[in-house]
Amino acid sequence: MAMGGEVTTNFTTIAASGQYIEYSLYPPSYADIVDVNEPAEIFSSLNGLQQLSGVRISLDNLNGTPDVTPATSDLVAVLGNGGDIQDSDMFNGPSLSLDLQIDLSDSMNSRVDLEIGVHHLSAETLNQWGLNLETPTIKLDSVTSDGIRMLNSEMDIDVNQILSSLPINSLSESFSQSLGVDVAFQTPSFSSTNDSGGIMFLHRPGETCEEEQSYRYCLGLSGAMSSTYPITIQSSTIPSEISISSILASLIQYSGGDVSTVDLSKMNDEDLATMMSFLSVELEVDGDFIHDFLPSNFPPSEITMTIQLPEWLESIDSGPESLVFSSKTDESTTRNIEFSGSRPFDWMHSICRTSDPCEEESIDLVCAPTQKTCISFLVEIDISKVSIQELSGTVSVEFTSEIILEIYRLGVDLEIDGVQMSPIPSDAIRRILVMGDRIDGGLLADSTIESTIDFGVGDPIDFELSNGGLRSLSNHLTNSYSQMMNDFGEIYLDSSDIGLEGISLTADLSSMPFEADFEALSIREGPVISDKEPIRLSTKVNNAELTLSLRQDEVIVGVNPRSISAIPSLVLSSLFPQPIITDSGLILDGSNIRQKVTPLMEHTNFGTIKSSAYIEIMLPESIKITSFESEKGLGKITNSGDRQVFSYTMPTCLSAVTWEECSSKRNSDIVTYSVEFSWGFMIGELAPYIFFLAVSLSLLVSRARRKRRERKAELIRRSKDIDNAKIERLMENEFGKLSENTALVDETDF
Repeated sequence: MAMGGEVTTNFTTIAASGQYIEYSLYPPSYADIVDVNEPAEIFSSLNGLQQLSGVRISLDNLNGTPDVTPATSDLVAVLGNGGDIQDSDMFNGPSLSLDLQIDLSDSMNSRVDLEIGVHHLSAETLNQWGLNLETPTIKLDSVTSDGIRMLNSEMDIDVNQILSSLPINSLSESFSQSLGVDVAFQTPSFSSTNDSGGIMFLHRPGETCEEEQSYRYCLGLSGAMSSTYPITIQSSTIPSEISISSILASLIQYSGGDVSTVDLSKMNDEDLATMMSFLSVELEVDGDFIHDFLPSNFPPSEITMTIQLPEWLESIDSGPESLVFSSKTDESTTRNIEFSGSRPFDWMHSICRTSDPCEEESIDLVCAPTQKTCISFLVEIDISKVSIQELSGTVSVEFTSEIILEIYRLGVDLEIDGVQMSPIPSDAIRRILVMGDRIDGGLLADSTIESTIDFGVGDPIDFELSNGGLRSLSNHLTNSYSQMMNDFGEIYLDSSDIGLEGISLTADLSSMPFEADFEALSIREGPVISDKEPIRLSTKVNNAELTLSLRQDEVIVGVNPRSISAIPSLVLSSLFPQPIITDSGLILDGSNIRQKVTPLMEHTNFGTIKSSAYIEIMLPESIKITSFESEKGLGKITNSGDRQVFSYTMPTCLSAVTWEECSSKRNSDIVTYSVEFSWGFMIGELAPYIFFLAVSLSLLVSRARRKRRERKAELIRRSKDIDNAKIERLMENEFGKLSENTALVDETDF
């Protein structure tokens, strides 16, 4: 009755022959009389200052004979809650408390443990669960944990039916759907009893109950039949493989903000471990989302969920080994959670092309340990032919080339609220693109996070974060290259840029047969995330003709497909000293050819990039570099058959802050060289001009004759001008100065 139930009492009253008896029934202080059968009646009486209610029945057998059976009547009274000791907070708290422990410390042997504390169950819940704890004389409206223990101990009601009635299968289904993993709870059982509750819990006199004896339930004046000490039920899943990535992907959807719009449903644990090697995530989460884990008709509950993390993931706010979420009635449910990888990628190291160990003083240093973004260029050029056209003063270079952009790590910030990013290693970039292949539209499809690339020409390009997006970018660059370069305009470099004193350069690259060839990336096998193996994005120039011209100490550069006629190009003698004749050909004396080579430094969307470059040029057989010297020792000449290979590593300014510092003498390199053209090359180039030279001689003779006639006519004209001037002065002396409109006429003209 303290729990709101009703108890039906049935007393048989008896009056023997010659008796008149009145039976009165007074319920305990915690009960009221709800109903009574006839002829009994409910009455009230005053006992001192206290108003008492009771039920009475009168039996009149005064006229009965001794041989007659005594008069009897059943006194049936229904007793309900009197309210005297009713704890008003008995049913105010949650009906159930759930403690969900998800142990993912070993992903191959993960398990989910669930402990349910039954505080109280309403009649509706009892009915939904099909749980019948009533007897013919006891009707329950709600039942508390103390009440369940009382029914079990005093009335021998089988409480195991609670275990069979608990909707454990519905819980399995709802947790599976919410967590994104397969959860199958086994048959539940009662948990071990402890000081906080349990099926066999005993109240501690004077501490948990104001009674002198220890019972499984409490009837004291305070806290009678309370729900404070729950019945606890436990269930677990069979150890299996459960992915933390699936659980976190589901949890992130409840956080709000940009990151919640990213579809992470296709992410696996290897993906997550890679991502967390360069990410830390801080989210504001409303713990009420856990209620979505429960079946729709589940009674009001408090939930605590603890996720034991794998060793490669750690929580920053609730202890490194776990994430804790809770939804409790007396606490704020909104909280910040922060987690990151326990093995963050260490990007602060030097990268060299071949040197091992790699040090900051290594000649082939690609990136210093302070560079967040580390990229380099590998340039391979095969010069098949060099043509000198003396008539137009041209040099044409036929070549093919491949320029490979090598990405070791990228220091980017996508400006996502709550997400901190350190430099992303090349291995992680590969995996990110592969992750994007699993989602239609790429990893950021339908999210609010922008992924655009701005080349500084035209509109920014939306980049699909996937291998498909990489191929689309490659096709776009190939198809749009000419227009992009037209929009960009001519490239102008002054003498300080190209390192040749007194020479500037203007280049038009819009007609270059450019082709981007970005191959699909795959995940690199290996236990450690690294930036040692770069991503290589290749661009090619096939069958191209580079032309140069010199106009008032300005080099004009054009690159065209080989089928297109060349524009006027550079006169070698304008750039180089007088040639020296040798047995093998002509040497352009390199002692005066000093070229300053400055490092590469650009401001981009990824910040200021100070990149390195390795250049390899295969020369034609007709041209040889007879001497080469680099002050920093960055170049070398090797042979490949009958052809020379020129290799050069661009200088770097990895510690520079400004361009002035980057291009300073300390960071730049000075190279000197000599070039030899073979006799075969010279004869082959001069042969087409023999006929032209013969014609030119005839033209020169004719021009000399014309010049002599022109000079003779000029002498006659000047002599006549002198004579006319003398006559004019004589006329002025004889007749005075003539009018300005008067003309002198020579009679011989008539």
